[in-house]
Amino acid sequence: MDWCEANYAVSPYIAEWWNTLSSVAMVFAGFAGAWRERQRGRTRFAAAFALLVIVGLGSVAFHGTLRFELQMLDELPMVYLVLLIVWISSGVSHRYGQPAAIGFVAYGIVLTLLVTLARGSVQFVLFQVGFGTLEIYAIARTWWLQRQASPKIQRHFRFGMTLYVIAVIAWITDTSQCYTIIRWSSSAGLPNPQLHAIWHVLVSLGFYALLSVIADVTTVNRGAAKT
Repeated sequence: MDWCEANYAVSPYIAEWWNTLSSVAMVFAGFAGAWRERQRGRTRFAAAFALLVIVGLGSVAFHGTLRFELQMLDELPMVYLVLLIVWISSGVSHRYGQPAAIGFVAYGIVLTLLVTLARGSVQFVLFQVGFGTLEIYAIARTWWLQRQASPKIQRHFRFGMTLYVIAVIAWITDTSQCYTIIRWSSSAGLPNPQLHAIWHVLVSLGFYALLSVIADVTTVNRGAAKT
């Protein structure tokens, strides 16, 4: 997979300079979130944020080299991260127990095999469908959880969703309109807007906000259930 940024344009050692640099935002967001959740004793969410650190490091490695093996170090942790979020936020472990766990593990294994064995456009579609399905469910579940939450949590949700939507628009535009972007920016004497790098930064901030919402709402709901 290659993105709209020109390869080796800034450094002869880094394939996509801006995409590589912006991936560090995920690492920072992951560390900040893991520290926050660990301070609150919420180990599951600290683990989720730690996975975001791994995603960020994988993204740095992939965009720095554009090697397929390192692309998997970026994409597979994304799958496992969203699987963990769906598992935590849906509460299926309490309702369905072991069968739910087996189903989640099976989904992860099957998607891992499909994504790693396929190549080209087929691999791209398989990953986007497999990951995107989980992502949409996780966002819908987050919306559902925050409906009766405090105004502060609801504001955090709106903030996170705003950033996330803008990030997705930037990603789609960079992916589908690369030729147009390069032509327009060149004719106007402007540099490439680096929309994929913008995606990295905005999705990191949006993800931090949304996962924090899930953590806060889940904690409040569990506390209410015990009273």
